[in-house]
Amino acid sequence: MLRRILPILILFSFLSIPECRSLATTIEKDPTKRKGAGPLFQIRRGKKWGYMERSGKVIIEPRFDSEGDFFHGLARVRGDQKWGFVDEKGEVKIEYQFDDALDFISELAPVRIGKKWGYIDLKGRRVVPPAYQAAGEYFDGLARVVSWTRTRCGRSEYIDDNAPDHAYVFPTLEALSVGGCFPADQKYSFLDASGKAAFELKFDTAGDFSDGLALVSKEGEYEFIDTKGRVAFAPKFDEAESFSEGLAPARLDEKWGYIDRSGEWVIKPRFDFAGRFVDGLARVEPVNGKGWGYVDKTGRMVINPQYEGAGDFSEGVAPVSNDDGFFYIDKAGLIVFETTEGSGWGFSDGLTIIGKYDDRFYVNKKGRKVARYTEGSEF
Repeated sequence: MLRRILPILILFSFLSIPECRSLATTIEKDPTKRKGAGPLFQIRRGKKWGYMERSGKVIIEPRFDSEGDFFHGLARVRGDQKWGFVDEKGEVKIEYQFDDALDFISELAPVRIGKKWGYIDLKGRRVVPPAYQAAGEYFDGLARVVSWTRTRCGRSEYIDDNAPDHAYVFPTLEALSVGGCFPADQKYSFLDASGKAAFELKFDTAGDFSDGLALVSKEGEYEFIDTKGRVAFAPKFDEAESFSEGLAPARLDEKWGYIDRSGEWVIKPRFDFAGRFVDGLARVEPVNGKGWGYVDKTGRMVINPQYEGAGDFSEGVAPVSNDDGFFYIDKAGLIVFETTEGSGWGFSDGLTIIGKYDDRFYVNKKGRKVARYTEGSEF
């Protein structure tokens, strides 16, 4: 399940791998608020993080070393090398005690204690004892977990209880390419909403559930499973990505198209690359080399190939680039606004982020600056 790196990722610097927080690399997490998150937006001043409302008014003054988004009224934050959770007033509700933590997408959140991950509830009670080398958030009622006994980080090998902290995340080829870790014997499974194992640890790789299906592999063979662990359909592809809006990008004989949830080809393989569907459109790169365009769910080219880089649509607009600069376009392909400060992130709750590293701004869909996202050095 290899994911091709797009030109826009280089142009816009928005390759997003949130699991790599502990590893100092060139990989950057997506700075925009996650879908479904609460009303507050993250801000950074110097080395500290806080939160503002959409108008730009600061609600929680920057004082945290790191942060997450608000879900179920709580956000993960780090202080004094430990993670805890605060409410939307900035009051600590779950004390700083965890070595790592992820968001409360459901009513359970993954937390790491020492070298193992488990889950807590909204009161901070341990529902799943620490037992896994990595644990994910809940999607479609299931959370993926992974266990391993050996891993390689660079030229060094470790066992499951003495690896560096940045080994205890889901392994990715992107992270490996910049000095991350990759286990030798990982096995994936999923937990149900009660925190109990839904299936045995048996998959060599596994993605999160989306649209009720998850892409997994065993012994080099990929297939989609449903939330009961059953194979959804016989695979007719060489490679695939997760489902989004009822369709999944899939590759056959070096060309990409789209399959539906029964495994049938809805859009025949004919692209050099095909992205996921968001807001009813997907970015694609045809074989003619004319650049990136967008198709609808029938395969009709809605926005003709013309861009050197293209991002997913979000809230009706998408970031694109060509020789003339960086733009956001609407679903008709019309320019919504142009930015000379670099961009590439999607919109979330009416705002996105433009600028580079230590001087970034929140802007609205008219391209007007609302507030500073970052100010001062991050390191």
